[in-house]
Amino acid sequence: MSVSINIPFTIDEPNPDGFTVYTKQYCIFCDRVKALFDKEKIAYTVIVCDSYLEYFKGAFLHFIKERSGIDYKTFPIVFYKGRFIGGFTDTETFVIKENAFANIELGENDDF
Repeated sequence: MSVSINIPFTIDEPNPDGFTVYTKQYCIFCDRVKALFDKEKIAYTVIVCDSYLEYFKGAFLHFIKERSGIDYKTFPIVFYKGRFIGGFTDTETFVIKENAFANIELGENDDF
């Protein structure tokens, strides 16, 4: 069941064409996932969530739950082409251990 919440601002949607990292200040794992993408030369969109968390935490967490399908409350929050990946470890597995980088460049990994 989907619940509609009226919020006085817009939360940026995950990028439908690549990686999106929802991040916050002073987050070591957020920095690590961005460093991973930089190292692998993978383009990504960063959405800084400090204001969302300070003023509209409940609405932001609801937004993430609606898009991820789970009650996810840790950072970073990573999506690939609009699909939820997880945090740093999940993203590292997706990019490195499963050799997804080659498939991402070729656009072959749309149905992971």
